[in-house]
Amino acid sequence: HEYNTKRTLARFQFTDALLEIATQKFVRTKTCKTVVGAFHKLMEEYILPFAQRENCIKFREDYVLVEVVDDALRENFNLLVKIYRRYSGNENLPNENRSMSMGEWMLLMQNTQLEDEYPWLTERAKQLAYCRSKAPCTNPFNDVNSFKKMSFCEFIEAVVRVTYTLQLVESVEEDGNKYRDINDISKEDV
Repeated sequence: HEYNTKRTLARFQFTDALLEIATQKFVRTKTCKTVVGAFHKLMEEYILPFAQRENCIKFREDYVLVEVVDDALRENFNLLVKIYRRYSGNENLPNENRSMSMGEWMLLMQNTQLEDEYPWLTERAKQLAYCRSKAPCTNPFNDVNSFKKMSFCEFIEAVVRVTYTLQLVESVEEDGNKYRDINDISKEDV
């Protein structure tokens, strides 16, 4: 599609690729009789055990849409607006609302140099904070390309997600990392 680059898969294209893999691996080899059975086998045995997943709605309920976090965000609102304005809009057309691309987000993360103090804040963790903060896009193939653009509200959630990630490790010792139990991270910590 003209609005989808060769390096980007929409959700339905990703699902279609998985269906094709399942068909080739399990139906054509007669391991499974149906494509549905093959897809379930692929997901249950080969993908889900290794997939890093998260319930985004639960995260928002537990860490974003809570009073203590709201208070902290309100207290720092003007600073967050300034940061967003500084690191967004470079890839927007003149008539578009300001938004932040993945590249702009990663530049912000690079400039914060957080990984110097928090080495577990990896490139992947930064990218996941961006991706998981994005609202689902109903039509990825329109000229708006909203799946590639982060609004200010989504930016706020991404900041909360990075802050949450920083809380995952209690201390870094010479013999390795000491990880906190994710269930022990409170709203106040974030």
